[in-house]
Amino acid sequence: MTQTIIVDENIPESVAKYLDARGFKTLRISDDFLKSAKDSVIAKYAAEKGLQILTLDSDFAQLYHNIFRGRITVLLVKANPTNAENIIGILDVALEKIRKTETQNKLLIISKKRIRIIS
Repeated sequence: MTQTIIVDENIPESVAKYLDARGFKTLRISDDFLKSAKDSVIAKYAAEKGLQILTLDSDFAQLYHNIFRGRITVLLVKANPTNAENIIGILDVALEKIRKTETQNKLLIISKKRIRIIS
């Protein structure tokens, strides 16, 4: 089954295309899908539909901890600089290391040097 990822507005379009090429289905917020919606609305939608959220926005980590713990999967990328090439490089390594069963309904904080999985 194909995993669907909500791609936050702060993620470059080329990252979504990279994920599409890797076999994921992406829903880009910047393409009118929940455009300009509050993070809490996006998180609620993800929880209801069983979708993952890919973001650079640590507000989603707060939402996970405070409201949606165990109900959504948040992929929080910590990239510096936050350009597409750097984000794709981080995701490329992370996608090889993580398994869906280990990460479902958890917060993943992904950086160049490590992956933290918080349940």
